[in-house]
Amino acid sequence: MTDPIGPKLRALTDQQLAAVIDSSDDAILVKDLQGVIHSWNRGAERLFGYSATEVIGKPVTVLIPPDRKDEEPHILRLIASGESIDHYTTVRCRKDGSLIDISLSVTPIRDSNGRVIGATKLARDVSEARLQRQQQELLAQAEKRLAELVEASDSAIISCDRLGVIQTWNKGAEHMYGYRADDAIGGRVTVLIPDGRNEEKRRLLEILSVDERVGGYAMTGRRKDGTAIDTSVDISPLRDLAGNVVGAWLIAQRAAKAKSA
Repeated sequence: MTDPIGPKLRALTDQQLAAVIDSSDDAILVKDLQGVIHSWNRGAERLFGYSATEVIGKPVTVLIPPDRKDEEPHILRLIASGESIDHYTTVRCRKDGSLIDISLSVTPIRDSNGRVIGATKLARDVSEARLQRQQQELLAQAEKRLAELVEASDSAIISCDRLGVIQTWNKGAEHMYGYRADDAIGGRVTVLIPDGRNEEKRRLLEILSVDERVGGYAMTGRRKDGTAIDTSVDISPLRDLAGNVVGAWLIAQRAAKAKSA
């Protein structure tokens, strides 16, 4: 007896698979063992800029930059031996000549006898992800360099949140005020003003709450041993990556004493 339902189900499955492939955001193409393109979805059109009619029947090397032409023979050898390639990061060329970073996965296609007759390639644009990684690396390098400069400064450089709670404390602050970083971090920045000067403490917290830079602010400071020191303090807003003010930087130097007549 024949099975009239089986072929219909298989045809329906093939149609559904084709619809999924064509609607994918990823570039999906099929090539034979000579590297000739046999199918090309809409994701491939968007990623590489070629329409299906422009590339079907042509070698996949049309997408490969000249300095990477040796990649394709190696990929074909792996596929012919039945191996798959997962998430291989490389560079490919769009129709307009621009280069894009892609993550490439290649899977062998077999016939009914199990012989490898071609491959399915899935390519995903990772240019933005790579750019973000580069930006993060540059930011990390800049932050490291800034931390080194802050730590090496002779000035007292202190950061605090909007409530005046100390977040960072450099060597210059240790030398000027006598507190170690472990003693100062987590405490209120008003500890740097002598007891009894409540108006100065209030004024300092008020300045910290304003999103503007205040330069040369004259402040009477207090060392850990209780001695008072005259300082000139520059106060600047501390912002997060989104530009929101989350605290303040204080850069304090001993105030120059006026010369006697």
